Amino acid sequence: MSIVLKAIAVLLAAVLLISCSGSFLLSDLDATEQALIQSAVDDVSSTLLYTTLETIDGSRTTRADCESAALALLSAAVSPKPGSSAAIIPVDGNDNIIAELPGNEPALPPVIVTAHWDWVYAPAMEDNASGMAGVIETARILATRSCRRTIRFILFDHEEWGMVGSEAYVSGLSAADLPDYFVNYDMISYTSSSPDTLCPIARQTAGDYIVALTPEWAAESVAEFTRDARLFVPDLRFYAATLPSDYSSSPLINNATRSDNESFWNRRAHGLFFTTADRDPYYHSPQDTIDTLDIAFLTKVVKAGLATICVRAGIQ
Repeated sequence: MSIVLKAIAVLLAAVLLISCSGSFLLSDLDATEQALIQSAVDDVSSTLLYTTLETIDGSRTTRADCESAALALLSAAVSPKPGSSAAIIPVDGNDNIIAELPGNEPALPPVIVTAHWDWVYAPAMEDNASGMAGVIETARILATRSCRRTIRFILFDHEEWGMVGSEAYVSGLSAADLPDYFVNYDMISYTSSSPDTLCPIARQTAGDYIVALTPEWAAESVAEFTRDARLFVPDLRFYAATLPSDYSSSPLINNATRSDNESFWNRRAHGLFFTTADRDPYYHSPQDTIDTLDIAFLTKVVKAGLATICVRAGIQ
């Protein structure tokens, strides 16, 4: 789908979005939890995010080179944690790259953090080296922390061919293996000083905010993210909203939200889709380069995502 058609789909779908009213009763974070989460958030490094993007950029000559670089980056990120692992897991012709940080209570369902590593046209920095960098930086920080739940980091293959890698992975999970919560990063570092298609709905004046979406049956995810983002990254501009529960029956909404999050939502797993709403004019073109990205914005998005992941994983 062209960026123009996709932008129209996003705008029309937004009319059907149901903004979260904050009506959920959220448990307060105590002072110890807040201190632990704030410490993790403060460790997010713009410098390291940029370095990761440079490494991915330099590897986008062949699939094999990029796959090898992605595995090396994710392996290094989780390596400080005893019992951690990272590997390429082939499934139905897809090379999903999966790393895991064991939790203190392994019987609990995991928290999963995802992005996709495949691309349409190199260098593909926004779509989706930005999401890959977010996953890798989150893994690096949590590898030196302790959490109740196991945290799994997945770089999916073949998202650009219809979420094939994530569908193969999620369809193979038993009900007991489904995550307690997931975050999917897909295009999270492009901003514009001009309004984008969602600005009228999101009540924003420029395309300098992140969109966080989930179906209304998982609306507490939006409420929790709203609380966590405001508490730990107060200068991040964001629009968090729920989709109608039958969003998949609407081509407009479905086209506007198609990424690996749908593979999880199709199994009723709760979690958020983070995106810049396809405002990037260089998306799916050779002009999607590292110099077009807003690294300060990317850093804020990763901080906010990390905060809500820490809450759900039970940082200790």
